[in-house]
Amino acid sequence: SADQALRALSVFCLVLTIAVFLYVKKYKTMYNRCYMCYFTSLTISFF
Repeated sequence: SADQALRALSVFCLVLTIAVFLYVKKYKTMYNRCYMCYFTSLTISFF
């Protein structure tokens, strides 16, 4: 259904964002680690 498609798209975008935060050295600050924890929790909440 449309709800599942939107969830899948959201999870994909969140995982992509987390990957960028892990890969780009400039984003490895404490402030951005808090964002990564938030994005990870949000991704897990979709399951």
